Amino acid sequence: MDNVQHASCDLSALAPPIEAGEAISSWLARTADTHLLTLAELQREIGGSIAALDRGDFTLLPRVARMTGVSIETLFRMVHSQFIAEPARPGPPPPETWAVCPECLRADQEQGRAPHVRRTWTHPLYVYCPVHETALIPQVNSPISVVSQLAVAGERAPARNYSSTPLSRFYFDDSRVWRRRQPLRFSSAMIQRH
Repeated sequence: MDNVQHASCDLSALAPPIEAGEAISSWLARTADTHLLTLAELQREIGGSIAALDRGDFTLLPRVARMTGVSIETLFRMVHSQFIAEPARPGPPPPETWAVCPECLRADQEQGRAPHVRRTWTHPLYVYCPVHETALIPQVNSPISVVSQLAVAGERAPARNYSSTPLSRFYFDDSRVWRRRQPLRFSSAMIQRH
């Protein structure tokens, strides 16, 4: 995305509190949600990708700090330490690429906190929750959402229910997308040719 140079909108009025250990993309997505913005609209406002911020691209931090009223230092601490040391190219945009622990999100709700993506979960090799001793799952398969459907796709998007299919019928590939396993089917004509 191009770095937009127009007047900044003020996102500080309705910005939710930052949760301990929260990823910057999670907090920005929750901020978009409270302002009734889609994630695409938020990214246009900040002038870049929130996925890039998660991966250590700090060129947008001054603009995000101005727009939200949060210090650059606080925003900097919301990025995984490995990406601070070695920035990576941005991955696909959240929230459909977030991996989460549904038990952690449930605990957030039970303890009166906003469900949020942990900073550690943004690393592509982090696939396990040591607290609940379970594999992380895509946020879209979690029964608890971090952001509303409005923030994801706008008001015209139909709500999607990913939780109706048993997770045992899916697998987690390196692009952090769940794909359904389909058995290979061969016709008798295909078998006879080989």
